[in-house]
Amino acid sequence: MRIGKFVLGFCVLVLARVSVVIAAAPVVTFKFKDIIVTGAHATYANGINDAGVIVGAYIDSVGTWHGMALHGSKVTTIDHPNSSATACYGINSSAVIVGSYTTPSGVITGFEFSAGTFTDVRPPASLTSTATGINDDGKIVGYFLDSAEFEHGFVFDGHKKYTQIDAPGGDFVTQAWGINNDDHITLSASSGLRADSFLLIGKKFTKLSDPNEGKYGTIVGSLNNRGEIVGFYIDDTGFHTHGWLLSKGAYYTVDDPKAATTSVSGINDELRIVGTYETSSGGPTGFEAIPKK
Repeated sequence: MRIGKFVLGFCVLVLARVSVVIAAAPVVTFKFKDIIVTGAHATYANGINDAGVIVGAYIDSVGTWHGMALHGSKVTTIDHPNSSATACYGINSSAVIVGSYTTPSGVITGFEFSAGTFTDVRPPASLTSTATGINDDGKIVGYFLDSAEFEHGFVFDGHKKYTQIDAPGGDFVTQAWGINNDDHITLSASSGLRADSFLLIGKKFTKLSDPNEGKYGTIVGSLNNRGEIVGFYIDDTGFHTHGWLLSKGAYYTVDDPKAATTSVSGINDELRIVGTYETSSGGPTGFEAIPKK
């Protein structure tokens, strides 16, 4: 799961009643909503589709991870039947959800969840897998661990074919995080302590680097069909992250106003953004940032 690797959602949305200017020009302002689960110790918001359905995860009072989908005020818990933990990461316009589950023996496996049915998403010969994004054609991206315990990105055509993706500089880790309807893919790669991110179009990798990034680099999330991309960077302390939006070639900071650290994971075509923040005294809380008209 991304939870724990790159930092990395459920019930009542609480309007924070605050807007933040994330760039000088053009001005973009958001209303931030917390995603709260009664009794949960943490929530994570990872993906959002154009209908506004948010997917993510929450941790209950005894420490168990549960996947979730939130549509308006209606919350659906999504737990794989053979899991000790489940998390959801992406959702398309047909409400098909992807994520990963952990078996009681500790094996992490990607899944597609459609019309109440789970289907494993796991490249051949992989030790573990995680499915992170899905487009409207049913193509799925994610990452897997091979027999040598190196991590690679993948794209699955939704039928039988898996294609491995390795980003430049990803000596040990490549993770694919988003795919849009043009089959553009976002990826993060790491070698040592630094993370670098890329947009893959066809066979061309374009590096994504927030100008405010520190020595630990930039981590990408998902992208929408307008080509807008979200993610976060790590400051030089190695402990604080800040969200960003890349739109029309410009980077804009997207930090929840209550946060000491913010990671941004998902975006839809209406520029609604989801992610997770932490305060200096509180644990992870998912949020939705809705653009003000």
